[in-house]
Parts: sequence; structure tokens; C-alpha cells
Amino acid sequence: MKNAALVTLLALPSMVGAAGLDLECLSEDQRSQFFVRQAEVTAIAAIEVGPRLRLLRETRIAIDKTREAWAACEASRPSGTNAEGCSREKAAFDEATGALPVAEQIHEQAMDELHERTQQRLKEVRGHFPPCRPTA
Repeated sequence: MKNAALVTLLALPSMVGAAGLDLECLSEDQRSQFFVRQAEVTAIAAIEVGPRLRLLRETRIAIDKTREAWAACEASRPSGTNAEGCSREKAAFDEATGALPVAEQIHEQAMDELHERTQQRLKEVRGHFPPCRPTA
């Protein structure tokens, strides 16, 4: 989740523009307040989708661990013994690897949701400051 929040925070300047948030007329103090509130709403959105963002990292860790366990089993197996000796480790690796596409899809959806939530909340925060252009 920390990585997602960091990525979103780094993308905020472009998100402000993409959300149509004109900040040019705000005073330095108002802009500072806006950016503090912007960081807050981004952090809240990241917390809300955090468990789904962590799933991909956890899935990749599981793949690495099961790969290592399978390799260790194969390395410790005396040569000439049957190949079924490490079938449990291989099955665990296959299961972990099979979960990756779903975890990637969930992660992508969570990142999209994080971006959408953040943009919407930025618009709401911007509404608390004076407009730079007259509204028609």
C-alpha cells in the first residue's frame, strides 16, 4: 500500500491538471493548504484500496517462496530417485503461479479505483477554495 500511495502522490500534479483543478489564482498559503489536504485524501483512498493492492505483492512473494522450496527439494533429492519426490512443492508453485493473473487484475482495478477516488476527492477539496475563473 505504501508504494501505491507514493505512486499516487507522485502523480498528483498531473492528476490536479487532469481533474481540471486550476490553482493559479490561489495564494501561496491556499495552495499549501490544498496540497496538504490533497495528500490526506490520497492517503485515505490508498488505505481504502490497500488490501487489494497488497494482494499482488503477497502473490509474488508466495511464488518466490514456493519456487525456492521446489528448487531446494529438487537440489536435495538424490539423483536417480523418482520425480514424484517434489510433487507437493511443484504443486504449490503451480498454484501460486496460477493465482498471479487474478491478483494482477485485482491490482489493476484497485489502482484505477484509487486514481478515480483521488481525482473525485481532489475536486471536492478544490471546491473549498475560491474559484480562479468565474463560473458561467
